[in-house]
Amino acid sequence: ADPTPVVPPPVQDTPTPDAPTTPTDDGGSARPANADASSLLVTCLLDGQPLAGATVFGRYSDGSTGEWQTGPGGKVQVPVPPGLKVSVAASHRYAVRLDWRREVPGGGSTTFDFRKGEQRAWIEGQLVDDQGQAVAEGELVLYDAVQAGSHAVLDPQQAQLRGDGRFAFEVSAGRYALRARNGPSESPPAYCTLEPGQRHDAGKLTVPRPSSVSGRVQLPPNLSVAFPVAARIMIEVRAERPDNEVGPPAWGRRIVRNVELDATLAYSLELPPGELRIRVEVPIPGDHQVGFWKGLTLAPGARESLDLELSELSVALRGVVRDDTGRPLPGARVGYRGTSAVTDDQGRYVLRGLDMGDLELVVHAAGHEQGFLRRSYSGSTAVEDFDLRRLGGLRGVVRDAEGAPAANVPLSITLRKDTGEVVPFEARSGGSGSYALSDLLPGRYTVGVGASQVDAVVRPGEDTEAPELTLP
Repeated sequence: ADPTPVVPPPVQDTPTPDAPTTPTDDGGSARPANADASSLLVTCLLDGQPLAGATVFGRYSDGSTGEWQTGPGGKVQVPVPPGLKVSVAASHRYAVRLDWRREVPGGGSTTFDFRKGEQRAWIEGQLVDDQGQAVAEGELVLYDAVQAGSHAVLDPQQAQLRGDGRFAFEVSAGRYALRARNGPSESPPAYCTLEPGQRHDAGKLTVPRPSSVSGRVQLPPNLSVAFPVAARIMIEVRAERPDNEVGPPAWGRRIVRNVELDATLAYSLELPPGELRIRVEVPIPGDHQVGFWKGLTLAPGARESLDLELSELSVALRGVVRDDTGRPLPGARVGYRGTSAVTDDQGRYVLRGLDMGDLELVVHAAGHEQGFLRRSYSGSTAVEDFDLRRLGGLRGVVRDAEGAPAANVPLSITLRKDTGEVVPFEARSGGSGSYALSDLLPGRYTVGVGASQVDAVVRPGEDTEAPELTLP
Protein backbone atom coordinates (compact mmCIF):
# COMPACT_ATOMS: atom_id res chain seq x y z
CA ALA A 1 0.00 0.00 0.00
CA ASP A 2 1.11 3.54 -0.70
CA PRO A 3 2.32 5.59 2.26
CA THR A 4 -0.36 8.08 3.22
CA PRO A 5 0.78 11.64 2.44
CA VAL A 6 -0.29 14.73 4.31
CA VAL A 7 -3.98 15.57 3.76
CA PRO A 8 -4.08 18.33 1.12
CA PRO A 9 -5.48 21.66 2.23
CA PRO A 10 -8.95 22.81 1.16
CA VAL A 11 -9.11 24.89 -1.98
CA GLN A 12 -8.84 28.22 -0.18
CA ASP A 13 -5.83 28.15 2.13
CA THR A 14 -4.56 30.29 4.94
CA PRO A 15 -1.29 31.80 3.69
CA THR A 16 1.97 30.50 5.10
CA PRO A 17 5.12 32.57 5.47
CA ASP A 18 7.65 32.44 2.66
CA ALA A 19 11.15 31.13 3.20
CA PRO A 20 13.27 34.00 4.54
CA THR A 21 15.91 33.75 1.82
CA THR A 22 16.09 32.90 -1.88
CA PRO A 23 19.60 31.81 -2.95
CA THR A 24 20.45 32.32 -6.65
CA ASP A 25 23.56 31.95 -8.79
CA ASP A 26 24.93 33.71 -11.83
CA GLY A 27 24.34 30.79 -14.17
CA GLY A 28 20.69 31.65 -14.86
CA SER A 29 19.39 33.07 -18.11
CA ALA A 30 19.27 36.84 -18.57
CA ARG A 31 15.97 38.70 -18.39
CA PRO A 32 14.32 39.00 -21.81
CA ALA A 33 14.41 42.53 -23.17
CA ASN A 34 10.63 42.68 -23.63
CA ALA A 35 9.74 41.44 -20.13
CA ASP A 36 7.60 43.72 -18.00
CA ALA A 37 9.30 44.51 -14.68
CA SER A 38 6.01 43.76 -12.87
CA SER A 39 5.24 40.43 -14.57
CA LEU A 40 6.66 36.97 -15.18
CA LEU A 41 6.75 35.72 -18.77
CA VAL A 42 5.57 32.08 -18.92
CA THR A 43 5.94 30.04 -22.14
CA CYS A 44 4.29 26.65 -22.73
CA LEU A 45 5.51 24.35 -25.50
CA LEU A 46 4.37 21.00 -26.91
CA ASP A 47 7.33 19.06 -28.28
CA GLY A 48 9.16 22.36 -28.63
CA GLN A 49 6.34 24.21 -30.44
CA PRO A 50 4.16 27.01 -28.95
CA LEU A 51 1.19 25.57 -27.04
CA ALA A 52 -1.92 27.77 -26.93
CA GLY A 53 -4.69 27.18 -24.40
CA ALA A 54 -2.47 25.82 -21.63
CA THR A 55 -3.49 26.80 -18.09
CA VAL A 56 -0.88 28.52 -15.92
CA PHE A 57 -1.44 28.52 -12.16
CA GLY A 58 0.18 31.13 -9.90
CA ARG A 59 0.70 31.03 -6.13
CA TYR A 60 1.94 34.27 -4.54
CA SER A 61 4.03 34.59 -1.40
CA ASP A 62 1.08 36.10 0.50
CA GLY A 63 -1.05 32.98 -0.15
CA SER A 64 -3.23 34.40 -2.96
CA THR A 65 -3.57 32.57 -6.28
CA GLY A 66 -4.31 33.24 -9.93
CA GLU A 67 -4.98 31.40 -13.18
CA TRP A 68 -4.26 32.38 -16.81
CA GLN A 69 -4.40 30.89 -20.33
CA THR A 70 -1.56 30.99 -22.86
CA GLY A 71 -2.24 32.78 -26.15
CA PRO A 72 -1.52 31.73 -29.77
CA GLY A 73 2.25 32.06 -29.19
CA GLY A 74 2.11 29.82 -26.12
CA LYS A 75 2.92 32.79 -23.85
CA VAL A 76 1.23 34.63 -21.01
CA GLN A 77 2.35 37.43 -18.69
CA VAL A 78 1.73 36.60 -15.01
CA PRO A 79 1.39 39.80 -12.94
CA VAL A 80 3.67 40.15 -9.91
CA PRO A 81 2.43 42.81 -7.43
CA PRO A 82 5.05 44.92 -5.63
CA GLY A 83 6.68 43.16 -2.70
CA LEU A 84 5.57 39.66 -3.71
CA LYS A 85 7.09 36.59 -5.34
CA VAL A 86 5.17 34.08 -7.43
CA SER A 87 5.46 30.35 -8.07
CA VAL A 88 3.91 28.93 -11.24
CA ALA A 89 2.78 25.54 -12.53
CA ALA A 90 1.06 24.60 -15.78
CA SER A 91 -1.41 22.04 -17.11
CA HIS A 92 -2.87 21.06 -20.46
CA ARG A 93 -4.97 18.18 -21.71
CA TYR A 94 -1.72 16.44 -22.66
CA ALA A 95 -0.63 16.31 -19.02
CA VAL A 96 -0.61 18.16 -15.71
CA ARG A 97 2.79 19.54 -14.72
CA LEU A 98 3.10 20.29 -11.02
CA ASP A 99 6.80 21.14 -11.09
CA TRP A 100 6.44 24.54 -9.45
CA ARG A 101 8.99 27.23 -10.39
CA ARG A 102 9.94 29.79 -7.73
CA GLU A 103 10.71 33.21 -9.24
CA VAL A 104 11.95 36.58 -7.99
CA PRO A 105 9.62 39.59 -8.37
CA GLY A 106 8.96 40.56 -12.00
CA GLY A 107 11.06 40.70 -15.13
CA GLY A 108 11.86 36.95 -15.32
CA SER A 109 10.73 34.11 -17.54
CA THR A 110 10.22 30.35 -17.36
CA THR A 111 9.17 27.63 -19.83
CA PHE A 112 7.12 24.44 -19.54
CA ASP A 113 7.73 21.93 -22.36
CA PHE A 114 5.00 19.28 -22.60
CA ARG A 115 6.00 16.14 -24.49
CA LYS A 116 3.56 13.54 -25.79
CA GLY A 117 4.10 10.11 -24.29
CA GLU A 118 6.82 11.19 -21.85
CA GLN A 119 6.48 9.86 -18.27
CA ARG A 120 2.72 9.64 -18.78
CA ALA A 121 0.10 8.06 -16.55
CA TRP A 122 -3.69 8.24 -16.25
CA ILE A 123 -6.19 8.81 -13.45
CA GLU A 124 -9.84 7.87 -13.84
CA GLY A 125 -12.86 7.66 -11.58
CA GLN A 126 -16.40 8.93 -11.04
CA LEU A 127 -18.02 11.89 -9.28
CA VAL A 128 -21.14 11.16 -7.22
CA ASP A 129 -23.13 13.09 -4.62
CA ASP A 130 -23.98 11.95 -1.09
CA GLN A 131 -26.99 10.03 -2.46
CA GLY A 132 -24.87 8.12 -4.97
CA GLN A 133 -26.16 10.07 -7.99
CA ALA A 134 -23.71 10.95 -10.77
CA VAL A 135 -22.34 14.51 -10.76
CA ALA A 136 -21.86 15.72 -14.33
CA GLU A 137 -20.37 19.11 -13.52
CA GLY A 138 -17.66 20.42 -11.27
CA GLU A 139 -13.87 20.31 -11.30
CA LEU A 140 -10.97 18.28 -9.97
CA VAL A 141 -8.14 19.60 -7.81
CA LEU A 142 -4.90 17.62 -8.17
CA TYR A 143 -2.31 18.03 -5.40
CA ASP A 144 1.34 17.07 -5.38
CA ALA A 145 1.35 14.78 -2.32
CA VAL A 146 5.05 15.43 -1.68
CA GLN A 147 5.32 19.22 -2.06
CA ALA A 148 2.73 20.81 0.24
CA GLY A 149 0.56 23.47 -1.38
CA SER A 150 1.29 22.53 -5.02
CA HIS A 151 -1.94 21.89 -6.89
CA ALA A 152 -3.66 22.31 -10.25
CA VAL A 153 -7.38 22.80 -10.98
CA LEU A 154 -8.86 20.81 -13.88
CA ASP A 155 -12.09 22.05 -15.46
CA PRO A 156 -14.61 19.53 -16.92
CA GLN A 157 -12.92 19.63 -20.34
CA GLN A 158 -9.43 19.00 -18.94
CA ALA A 159 -10.78 16.20 -16.71
CA GLN A 160 -12.84 14.79 -19.63
CA LEU A 161 -15.86 14.70 -17.29
CA ARG A 162 -18.86 12.91 -18.85
CA GLY A 163 -22.57 12.98 -18.15
CA ASP A 164 -22.37 9.84 -16.01
CA GLY A 165 -19.80 11.49 -13.75
CA ARG A 166 -16.89 9.46 -15.14
CA PHE A 167 -13.59 11.27 -15.69
CA ALA A 168 -10.17 10.35 -17.10
CA PHE A 169 -7.11 12.53 -17.63
CA GLU A 170 -3.40 12.19 -18.25
CA VAL A 171 -0.79 13.30 -15.75
CA SER A 172 2.97 13.13 -15.27
CA ALA A 173 4.10 10.17 -13.16
CA GLY A 174 4.31 10.93 -9.44
CA ARG A 175 2.48 10.87 -6.08
CA TYR A 176 -0.82 12.75 -5.93
CA ALA A 177 -3.90 13.51 -3.88
CA LEU A 178 -7.16 14.25 -5.68
CA ARG A 179 -10.23 16.18 -4.56
CA ALA A 180 -13.43 16.91 -6.47
CA ARG A 181 -15.54 20.01 -5.94
CA ASN A 182 -18.88 21.22 -7.20
CA GLY A 183 -19.76 24.76 -6.22
CA PRO A 184 -18.82 25.19 -2.54
CA SER A 185 -18.76 21.42 -1.79
CA GLU A 186 -15.65 19.24 -1.81
CA SER A 187 -14.92 15.52 -1.64
CA PRO A 188 -12.46 13.90 0.78
CA PRO A 189 -9.02 13.34 -0.81
CA ALA A 190 -8.06 10.19 -2.72
CA TYR A 191 -4.37 9.23 -2.93
CA CYS A 192 -2.32 7.46 -5.59
CA THR A 193 1.27 6.81 -6.68
CA LEU A 194 1.66 6.58 -10.47
CA GLU A 195 4.43 4.95 -12.46
CA PRO A 196 4.97 5.78 -16.16
CA GLY A 197 2.28 4.11 -18.27
CA GLN A 198 0.11 3.21 -15.26
CA ARG A 199 -3.67 3.74 -15.23
CA HIS A 200 -5.11 4.35 -11.74
CA ASP A 201 -8.78 4.05 -10.79
CA ALA A 202 -9.56 6.59 -8.05
CA GLY A 203 -12.99 5.04 -7.54
CA LYS A 204 -15.95 7.21 -6.55
CA LEU A 205 -15.29 10.72 -5.27
CA THR A 206 -18.28 11.82 -3.20
CA VAL A 207 -19.15 15.51 -3.44
CA PRO A 208 -21.99 16.33 -1.01
CA ARG A 209 -24.93 18.33 -2.33
CA PRO A 210 -24.55 22.04 -1.53
CA SER A 211 -26.64 23.52 1.26
CA SER A 212 -28.09 27.02 1.55
CA VAL A 213 -28.49 29.61 4.28
CA SER A 214 -30.68 32.71 4.15
CA GLY A 215 -31.82 35.37 6.57
CA ARG A 216 -31.56 39.05 7.43
CA VAL A 217 -28.79 41.28 8.71
CA GLN A 218 -29.53 43.39 11.78
CA LEU A 219 -27.71 46.73 11.77
CA PRO A 220 -26.89 48.68 14.95
CA PRO A 221 -29.21 51.67 15.50
CA ASN A 222 -26.35 54.19 15.43
CA LEU A 223 -25.16 53.14 11.94
CA SER A 224 -26.38 55.40 9.14
CA VAL A 225 -26.16 53.74 5.72
CA ALA A 226 -27.37 54.39 2.18
CA PHE A 227 -28.86 51.42 0.33
CA PRO A 228 -27.68 49.25 -1.26
CA VAL A 229 -25.10 48.44 1.41
CA ALA A 230 -21.91 46.70 0.30
CA ALA A 231 -21.29 43.93 2.84
CA ARG A 232 -19.05 40.93 3.18
CA ILE A 233 -20.08 37.64 4.75
CA MET A 234 -17.28 35.47 6.14
CA ILE A 235 -17.74 31.71 6.47
CA GLU A 236 -15.30 29.32 8.11
CA VAL A 237 -15.54 25.52 7.88
CA ARG A 238 -14.43 23.36 10.77
CA ALA A 239 -11.11 21.74 9.87
CA GLU A 240 -10.65 17.99 9.53
CA ARG A 241 -9.03 16.44 12.59
CA PRO A 242 -8.43 12.92 13.95
CA ASP A 243 -11.35 11.33 15.80
CA ASN A 244 -9.31 11.04 19.00
CA GLU A 245 -8.36 14.73 19.06
CA VAL A 246 -10.32 16.83 21.56
CA GLY A 247 -10.66 20.53 22.22
CA PRO A 248 -12.42 23.53 20.69
CA PRO A 249 -13.12 23.60 16.92
CA ALA A 250 -10.17 24.33 14.63
CA TRP A 251 -11.43 26.54 11.81
CA GLY A 252 -9.78 25.84 8.48
CA ARG A 253 -11.21 26.72 5.08
CA ARG A 254 -12.40 30.34 4.83
CA ILE A 255 -15.03 31.43 2.29
CA VAL A 256 -15.77 35.07 1.50
CA ARG A 257 -19.02 36.22 -0.15
CA ASN A 258 -19.53 39.85 -1.18
CA VAL A 259 -23.20 40.85 -1.10
CA GLU A 260 -25.28 43.96 -1.61
CA LEU A 261 -28.01 44.46 0.96
CA ASP A 262 -31.13 46.36 -0.05
CA ALA A 263 -33.61 47.92 2.36
CA THR A 264 -34.91 44.44 3.33
CA LEU A 265 -31.39 43.51 4.55
CA ALA A 266 -31.98 39.97 3.26
CA TYR A 267 -29.19 37.65 2.12
CA SER A 268 -28.99 34.12 0.68
CA LEU A 269 -25.88 31.92 0.26
CA GLU A 270 -25.04 28.50 -1.14
CA LEU A 271 -22.55 26.79 1.22
CA PRO A 272 -20.86 23.43 1.74
CA PRO A 273 -22.46 21.08 4.28
CA GLY A 274 -20.70 20.62 7.58
CA GLU A 275 -19.99 22.54 10.77
CA LEU A 276 -19.65 26.25 9.96
CA ARG A 277 -19.50 29.65 11.59
CA ILE A 278 -20.65 32.86 9.87
CA ARG A 279 -20.40 36.58 10.47
CA VAL A 280 -21.12 39.78 8.53
CA GLU A 281 -18.79 42.74 7.93
CA VAL A 282 -19.59 46.23 6.63
CA PRO A 283 -16.87 48.72 5.68
CA ILE A 284 -17.52 52.27 6.83
CA PRO A 285 -15.47 55.38 6.01
CA GLY A 286 -12.01 54.97 7.54
CA ASP A 287 -12.90 51.81 9.46
CA HIS A 288 -14.64 48.45 9.47
CA GLN A 289 -17.52 47.01 11.50
CA VAL A 290 -18.01 43.30 12.05
CA GLY A 291 -20.62 41.07 13.59
CA PHE A 292 -20.33 38.22 16.02
CA TRP A 293 -19.63 34.69 14.83
CA LYS A 294 -22.72 32.44 14.68
CA GLY A 295 -22.37 28.68 14.37
CA LEU A 296 -24.54 26.12 12.61
CA THR A 297 -24.32 22.61 11.16
CA LEU A 298 -25.64 22.00 7.63
CA ALA A 299 -26.70 18.63 6.28
CA PRO A 300 -26.20 17.98 2.53
CA GLY A 301 -28.94 19.73 0.53
CA ALA A 302 -30.37 21.43 3.63
CA ARG A 303 -31.94 24.89 3.60
CA GLU A 304 -31.54 26.80 6.86
CA SER A 305 -32.45 30.24 8.15
CA LEU A 306 -29.97 32.35 10.15
CA ASP A 307 -30.10 36.06 11.01
CA LEU A 308 -26.76 37.87 11.37
CA GLU A 309 -26.04 40.84 13.64
CA LEU A 310 -23.61 43.65 12.96
CA SER A 311 -22.11 44.94 16.20
CA GLU A 312 -21.38 48.56 17.03
CA LEU A 313 -17.70 47.71 17.39
CA SER A 314 -15.33 48.85 14.65
CA VAL A 315 -12.42 46.50 14.05
CA ALA A 316 -9.22 47.66 12.35
CA LEU A 317 -5.46 47.66 12.74
CA ARG A 318 -3.35 50.45 11.30
CA GLY A 319 0.28 51.46 11.38
CA VAL A 320 3.46 52.14 9.42
CA VAL A 321 6.00 49.71 7.96
CA ARG A 322 9.63 50.96 7.93
CA ASP A 323 13.05 49.47 7.24
CA ASP A 324 15.85 49.24 9.80
CA THR A 325 16.96 52.81 8.98
CA GLY A 326 13.50 54.26 9.71
CA ARG A 327 12.63 54.78 6.03
CA PRO A 328 8.92 54.09 5.19
CA LEU A 329 8.35 51.07 2.93
CA PRO A 330 5.69 51.57 0.22
CA GLY A 331 4.23 48.43 -1.36
CA ALA A 332 4.73 46.22 1.71
CA ARG A 333 1.93 43.73 2.34
CA VAL A 334 0.49 43.15 5.82
CA GLY A 335 -1.58 39.97 6.00
CA TYR A 336 -3.81 38.07 8.40
CA ARG A 337 -5.63 34.82 7.48
CA GLY A 338 -6.43 35.69 3.86
CA THR A 339 -7.00 39.41 4.54
CA SER A 340 -4.19 41.74 3.51
CA ALA A 341 -3.41 45.43 2.98
CA VAL A 342 -0.65 47.13 0.95
CA THR A 343 1.20 50.13 2.36
CA ASP A 344 0.96 53.51 0.61
CA ASP A 345 3.81 55.85 -0.36
CA GLN A 346 4.30 56.74 3.32
CA GLY A 347 4.42 53.11 4.44
CA ARG A 348 0.98 53.33 6.05
CA TYR A 349 -1.54 50.47 6.07
CA VAL A 350 -5.03 49.76 7.39
CA LEU A 351 -6.09 46.14 7.95
CA ARG A 352 -9.82 45.73 8.49
CA GLY A 353 -12.18 42.93 9.49
CA LEU A 354 -10.01 41.25 12.14
CA ASP A 355 -11.04 38.64 14.67
CA MET A 356 -10.89 39.55 18.32
CA GLY A 357 -8.51 37.39 20.30
CA ASP A 358 -5.00 36.27 19.38
CA LEU A 359 -3.78 37.65 16.04
CA GLU A 360 -0.83 36.45 13.97
CA LEU A 361 0.28 38.99 11.36
CA VAL A 362 2.83 38.53 8.57
CA VAL A 363 4.53 41.40 6.70
CA HIS A 364 6.19 40.98 3.28
CA ALA A 365 8.40 43.55 1.55
CA ALA A 366 10.78 42.83 -1.33
CA GLY A 367 14.41 42.86 -0.20
CA HIS A 368 13.53 42.76 3.51
CA GLU A 369 13.23 40.15 6.21
CA GLN A 370 9.64 39.10 6.83
CA GLY A 371 7.94 40.54 9.87
CA PHE A 372 5.83 38.50 12.27
CA LEU A 373 3.64 39.64 15.14
CA ARG A 374 1.42 37.82 17.61
CA ARG A 375 -0.75 39.97 19.82
CA SER A 376 -4.02 39.92 21.73
CA TYR A 377 -6.74 42.06 20.18
CA SER A 378 -9.91 43.17 21.92
CA GLY A 379 -11.51 45.29 19.20
CA SER A 380 -11.65 48.98 18.27
CA THR A 381 -8.88 50.55 16.20
CA ALA A 382 -5.35 49.57 17.27
CA VAL A 383 -1.94 50.76 16.05
CA GLU A 384 0.96 48.44 15.27
CA ASP A 385 4.15 49.55 13.47
CA PHE A 386 6.72 47.23 11.90
CA ASP A 387 10.48 47.66 11.38
CA LEU A 388 11.82 45.23 8.77
CA ARG A 389 15.51 44.46 8.46
CA ARG A 390 16.98 44.89 4.98
CA LEU A 391 18.38 41.76 3.35
CA GLY A 392 21.82 41.60 1.79
CA GLY A 393 23.79 39.74 -0.85
CA LEU A 394 26.93 37.64 -1.11
CA ARG A 395 29.15 37.09 -4.14
CA GLY A 396 32.54 35.59 -4.78
CA VAL A 397 34.82 33.63 -7.11
CA VAL A 398 35.96 30.01 -7.04
CA ARG A 399 39.38 29.10 -8.50
CA ASP A 400 41.18 25.83 -9.02
CA ALA A 401 44.62 25.01 -7.63
CA GLU A 402 46.29 26.75 -10.61
CA GLY A 403 44.32 29.96 -10.06
CA ALA A 404 41.96 29.55 -13.05
CA PRO A 405 38.19 30.18 -12.62
CA ALA A 406 36.40 26.96 -11.60
CA ALA A 407 32.99 26.64 -13.26
CA ASN A 408 29.99 24.55 -12.17
CA VAL A 409 31.35 23.83 -8.69
CA PRO A 410 28.73 22.96 -6.01
CA LEU A 411 29.13 25.17 -2.95
CA SER A 412 28.10 24.60 0.65
CA ILE A 413 27.03 27.84 2.34
CA THR A 414 25.93 28.20 5.97
CA LEU A 415 24.64 31.03 8.13
CA ARG A 416 25.31 30.91 11.85
CA LYS A 417 22.66 32.86 13.75
CA ASP A 418 23.24 34.47 17.13
CA THR A 419 20.99 31.79 18.63
CA GLY A 420 23.44 29.11 17.47
CA GLU A 421 21.10 27.86 14.73
CA VAL A 422 22.86 26.88 11.49
CA VAL A 423 20.98 27.57 8.22
CA PRO A 424 22.39 25.72 5.15
CA PHE A 425 22.21 26.87 1.51
CA GLU A 426 23.40 25.46 -1.78
CA ALA A 427 24.77 27.28 -4.82
CA ARG A 428 26.92 26.55 -7.84
CA SER A 429 29.59 28.65 -9.52
CA GLY A 430 28.83 29.97 -12.99
CA GLY A 431 30.88 29.87 -16.18
CA SER A 432 33.29 32.52 -14.92
CA GLY A 433 33.77 30.76 -11.61
CA SER A 434 31.69 33.37 -9.85
CA TYR A 435 28.62 32.93 -7.68
CA ALA A 436 26.03 35.31 -6.24
CA LEU A 437 23.27 34.98 -3.67
CA SER A 438 20.60 37.56 -2.98
CA ASP A 439 17.93 38.18 -0.31
CA LEU A 440 20.11 36.85 2.51
CA LEU A 441 19.61 37.52 6.20
CA PRO A 442 22.42 39.66 7.62
CA GLY A 443 24.99 37.64 9.53
CA ARG A 444 28.21 35.61 9.26
CA TYR A 445 28.36 33.11 6.38
CA THR A 446 30.80 30.33 5.57
CA VAL A 447 31.32 29.31 1.93
CA GLY A 448 33.10 26.05 1.33
CA VAL A 449 34.06 23.19 -0.99
CA GLY A 450 35.30 20.23 1.01
CA ALA A 451 38.06 21.38 3.34
CA SER A 452 38.41 24.80 1.66
CA GLN A 453 36.32 27.48 3.39
CA VAL A 454 36.08 31.27 3.57
CA ASP A 455 34.02 33.50 5.87
CA ALA A 456 32.13 36.69 5.04
CA VAL A 457 29.75 39.01 6.90
CA VAL A 458 26.56 40.07 5.10
CA ARG A 459 25.26 43.48 6.21
CA PRO A 460 21.74 44.92 5.75
CA GLY A 461 21.19 46.42 2.29
CA GLU A 462 24.72 45.61 1.06
CA ASP A 463 26.31 43.13 -1.38
CA THR A 464 29.35 41.56 0.29
CA GLU A 465 32.38 40.36 -1.68
CA ALA A 466 33.65 37.14 -0.11
CA PRO A 467 37.38 36.21 -0.24
CA GLU A 468 38.32 34.05 -3.22
CA LEU A 469 37.80 30.35 -2.63
CA THR A 470 40.58 28.05 -3.90
CA LEU A 471 39.81 24.40 -4.51
CA PRO A 472 41.96 21.88 -2.64
